[in-house]
Amino acid sequence: MAEFTVQDNLSFFMSKVFDVLAQAFHYPYKLKDVQNLRNNIHEIEEYISSFCDENVKREFHTFKSLVDGITDIDKLTDVEIQFVELDKPYNTNLSLYESIQRTGYYDLIIVSDLRNIYNLVGLNSKEEPDHISTEFGFLSLMYLLKSSRNEKVDDIIDFFLETHVKKWVPTLLNNLAQSNYPYFRILAEFTKEFMRCIGIED
Repeated sequence: MAEFTVQDNLSFFMSKVFDVLAQAFHYPYKLKDVQNLRNNIHEIEEYISSFCDENVKREFHTFKSLVDGITDIDKLTDVEIQFVELDKPYNTNLSLYESIQRTGYYDLIIVSDLRNIYNLVGLNSKEEPDHISTEFGFLSLMYLLKSSRNEKVDDIIDFFLETHVKKWVPTLLNNLAQSNYPYFRILAEFTKEFMRCIGIED
């Protein structure tokens, strides 16, 4: 196996944060899932301090405090209920699925396009391809590869951001930030500030 060496610290930072965001937007089935998220949030704290401005740091610490507080089944259940609520028909504008955000329904064309992009790098997603967690997980992998100076992924990242992420994520984050769901309000504010920090905006 080839040795992996980080040569681009900014891309490595972006990879780590997108990994945390992928976890944060994924349904937490057990307290262990939250514990894993908590551990990874604590791991990126130094990166946030090194690469981002005060706005990002503030929203990061607010989100970190929220996750640190999810310590028992009742608090986990409250977050799980918020995830379930986003799947209700009356919350289409808060859906975590790209195809639903963009079309109002599960669009097989968007899903197929995403599968094709993932296949370019040999990925076969077990999760729904158009879920925000899957898309952020893909970006995490792409930035990890970029951090080792794998320049082949630059075009894939740019294409993916322009044709997918920028088409729907900023709108979703704005909607979540104004929603009645505390977990997602706080997560959306952190995600918005991070994306602004790294130049990914609508």
